[in-house]
Amino acid sequence: MNKRGFTLMELLVYMAIVGIVVVIAGQVYSDSTKMRIRTQGMIRANEAVENVGSLIRDDLGQMGAKSSWVDRAMSSDSFYVAQETFMDPVNGDYSSFFLKKNGSADARKDSLAFRYMRYDTEGKYKGVHQISWYVEDGILWRVCKPLATDGTDYEACPADAVPVEVTDGVESFEIVPATPGVLDGAENTVLFPPGSANEFRFVSRYDGSKYFRATIVPSEGGETVTVRGFVSNYDFDQEEVTVEKKVNEFFAAGKNGTDDEWENLCTQMTFVPGTNYEISFKMLNLSERDRAQMFVAGKDHLAVGFRNLDGSSTPIRDFVFYPPMADEANDVLRVMNFSVRDSVKNVCLAFNVAAYSPLLSMGSLNFTSLKVQKSMDANYTFDSDYEPQVVDKKNVKAFRMKLKVKKNNEFGSVSLVIPVPSNGVGNH
Repeated sequence: MNKRGFTLMELLVYMAIVGIVVVIAGQVYSDSTKMRIRTQGMIRANEAVENVGSLIRDDLGQMGAKSSWVDRAMSSDSFYVAQETFMDPVNGDYSSFFLKKNGSADARKDSLAFRYMRYDTEGKYKGVHQISWYVEDGILWRVCKPLATDGTDYEACPADAVPVEVTDGVESFEIVPATPGVLDGAENTVLFPPGSANEFRFVSRYDGSKYFRATIVPSEGGETVTVRGFVSNYDFDQEEVTVEKKVNEFFAAGKNGTDDEWENLCTQMTFVPGTNYEISFKMLNLSERDRAQMFVAGKDHLAVGFRNLDGSSTPIRDFVFYPPMADEANDVLRVMNFSVRDSVKNVCLAFNVAAYSPLLSMGSLNFTSLKVQKSMDANYTFDSDYEPQVVDKKNVKAFRMKLKVKKNNEFGSVSLVIPVPSNGVGNH
């Protein structure tokens, strides 16, 4: 047997190889540990901001809720509006929030307080709460304070209003209100009815062949206007739709008793790009036997839109709607939003009724609360430097929240747009 050991040179080479392997393995382990720590920091930071984002979104979405269902033994049930949800109505602040900007532009530490009404599962009043979010010493805190209650305690909003730590490591917490599409007191916010009136009238278009007059009561107009006596496209003898297409088209005008053609009486409006508009109105069901309830969708036609002064169509498409089928629909505000790509000038609001079913022409349509106006909340524009005036706070319909958190030297961030449709809405 030939036994032979390592030479000195072989041993040195072997030790060098082992040393290199150990160094490489150690570096790999070190890098792996650092990566694991970084990954854990990134995960923690992102989990923190996502959790906070979800909580703030749920919180803010309730801002301004103020109406609850009230059971009344001696009369019909109704809705109760809690005035405590307004911040300072005496001084004209009908919003439901208070915002204070703190810190520099890249390291904001804003504070936000807002109010809302809490309900039970049946929509009945339980209390009014104020929730505050603020940053102190790098920690984001949340406080819930009851402003009014029905006498019952609510564990999630204790009377002692103890602050709850939400997350630490906060680098920035920025709350920005959306700039209202229409500021309070802005000129020409409402395009129709003209002036500050709520009264309007309808004027029929007539040519004796396609367009026919309807009966309009009162003819000079009012806050509610009824239209009936529609032309029919149904042949009762043949029990089929006629070949001719006959339409009742009536135009919106300011209330007056002047007798003239529609193009001389209708209220002319102009729409420009970059602004959102809306047509809104209510329809009243004044009789459970009104034949308008026999409207046949897909056959009969009700629409509202705009016409040029020569009667031609405009680039703004018509909006189709249905008549009310029950008393519960009387309080429903029908809203049609639109915008224009190019300016549309000197056009009038027109309603079209084409009756093809047997009974619609015998019915009546009752219009109230008719308006054409600039829309305040069709979309949201944010400016970090924007601070709304007191009278404009009630028109804020969304907030943008940006949060940046640092965990184990790793950053997580989130940016959310949160609609607050109930802010500023209510009777005052």
